[in-house]
Order: sequence, then structure tokens, then C-alpha cells
Amino acid sequence: MDHHCPWIANCVGLHNQKLFLLTVLYTVLYCSFYMATTGPFITDYFQDQKYANHVAVTAGFSLAALLDCMVVIFYFYHCSLLFKNSTTLEGIQKERSLVQGSKTYNLGARKNFIQVFGRKWYRWFLPVYSSEGDGCNWETREAQNSTARTCSRNRHNP
Repeated sequence: MDHHCPWIANCVGLHNQKLFLLTVLYTVLYCSFYMATTGPFITDYFQDQKYANHVAVTAGFSLAALLDCMVVIFYFYHCSLLFKNSTTLEGIQKERSLVQGSKTYNLGARKNFIQVFGRKWYRWFLPVYSSEGDGCNWETREAQNSTARTCSRNRHNP
């Protein structure tokens, strides 16, 4: 388990981490789209004051801007955790203790991303399950390095 998220009323873990990240990404994109499409109305109002519904549009724009600022920071924080193959709880513990945590499960940014989003690039932005692994057995950095050494030894010594 990574953490319990009150926004989605569920615990975030291996099987829904991709869906959680996509939800946050889609929230960022929607708020940005809303601000981009209502921005011209707000500038026109303050220049000409010709729209009657300026309060609703201005309030919506302000809420979208506030939410977008918060969620962008939240999204980049969770992407950094994804690329380090770390959970939110591990990230909080590292910040509190100022001690570097174990890097046993950090396989590199690309492999960490593939563990969560899968190998098929056309499924990365779709809300379908494509993560790799069973949630019980995890590939480790040591196993990856020993496999690489074994493969290189076998290649040179037939």
C-alpha cells in the first residue's frame, strides 16, 4: 500500500497507482483548459465590462487556478516518487528523518515507470490496468545487477 487518498476514497497501491496518477494528471489538464478558455472572458470583462455573468466566471477561474497550482505541485511530487520507485509514506519518512532510505527497489526511472504504466505505450494514458507485477514479488536492484552479471559472464564464457 502506498497511502490512503481521501480524494478518491481508496488506498493507493500497485493495482491503482496508475489510475491515481492519471486522475491527478487529468485534473491538472482540465483546470488548465478551463483557465485557458475562460481567461479571455475575464480580460474582456475587466477591459470593457460587458458580460453580466462576470462573478461566476471570475469565481470559477479563481478556483481552477488555485486547484491547478496545488495539484501541479502534488502531481510532480508523485511523479518524482514514481521515478524513484518510492511510496508516499516512504517519502514522508525520508523528509522527517533526513536519512536516505533504501534504494533496493529503485530500478531506474524507465523501469520504475514501466512497472506502474506497463510496456505498451498506447495504454499509458488510458484508465486501464497495465501495471507489471503481482504485488507480492518485487524486482530488486541487486537481482537486476546479478542477472546482468550472469548474462555477461555467460556471453563471454560459453
